[in-house]
Amino acid sequence: MSGVHIQLQIDELNRELGMRAGVYPKLVSQGKLRQAEANEANARLRAAIDTLTWCRDNRDLIAEVKRKRDTPVGGGEGGAA
Repeated sequence: MSGVHIQLQIDELNRELGMRAGVYPKLVSQGKLRQAEANEANARLRAAIDTLTWCRDNRDLIAEVKRKRDTPVGGGEGGAA
């Protein structure tokens, strides 16, 4: 896992989305980027933001699922019958 807090990751992606809002229209008007490509790139970035936001907002659920997954069947009492 990254050592960068999830909110800082979300903030950075939002900053990038803001930067693109200023740069992409110029690139499109100069013919250096197609509008469809800009839209797709922004959609991918928004999807990453949405995913990280969901993870942040559901961290307790994620931890619970991980804990259940990591708990051996039978409560951890090892040994074969």
